[in-house]
Amino acid sequence: MLTVPVVFTESASREDARAELKQFEDSTRTDRLVKILDSSSPVREEELYIQLSKAETLRQTDETNPWQEALQQMVHEWDKEVDDRLQRWVVGQYKGVIYLVSPNVVLPAAFYLGAAVGLRRRLKIYQRNNPGDYHLAIDLSENPRILLEPPAQDISQIRTVPEGATPPGTRRGQLILHLIISDRHEPQLEAHPEHVSADSVALFYPKALPMGADWLPYVQAFVQRAKPWVERYQQVDMCLSVPNSVAMALGMAFSRSPQIRVCHWYAGVYKPVAALSWIEQRLPFD
Repeated sequence: MLTVPVVFTESASREDARAELKQFEDSTRTDRLVKILDSSSPVREEELYIQLSKAETLRQTDETNPWQEALQQMVHEWDKEVDDRLQRWVVGQYKGVIYLVSPNVVLPAAFYLGAAVGLRRRLKIYQRNNPGDYHLAIDLSENPRILLEPPAQDISQIRTVPEGATPPGTRRGQLILHLIISDRHEPQLEAHPEHVSADSVALFYPKALPMGADWLPYVQAFVQRAKPWVERYQQVDMCLSVPNSVAMALGMAFSRSPQIRVCHWYAGVYKPVAALSWIEQRLPFD
């Protein structure tokens, strides 16, 4: 298998983005491999860092048009300018491609990236703790569909807010679903402007995830708890407060749920800024 590092970054300057890629290469020990790719494959090193266009502007708006344009461009660069070329090039040389991914972008973008690639590629998702400090958080290099399986270990501390809430027995209209991993912030169901008119529920893990550990079981536990809720609603606004790597993995797990809209926290409220139905219009990585 060919191992390829890819960094998604909010850095506006190419120099800063390139430096971030170099740090990731050093951390994952892929610098030599990248040099080989740069010299002999159709993908250049500078195509392995993908910048979220106008990231600073996106963080300060809940208008969907700029979000859609930036997210679709980001996915296009990975899909067409990296993956498409590599998939053709590896034929007869490697059994396939495993991406080492650093999704160091705002949470709706990380989730959208995961939803775009779905379960169609093998990945290792890294969490960037500090500049140059990465750890392998979620290993999906053998079988991405493991995201949909129950965790091998018991993750029993995920709370449901309101306590005792269960998915409805029949399909309903709109759900606002908060997925939270935090030892500092409690769920704020009222932070979504449609909280009064829609059903609202939070799945809340009240601790920080252990640094340097395997985070796959936590993602699996959230997927198992959230999936019955998502399947019961025609529209789901998903509000995230989780690490970037977890957001991407959750996006992969819910990639075929076009009723999901991903919310962005801005000016004290959550508002939907990205719709997974955009992906269904022209499926990438296909």
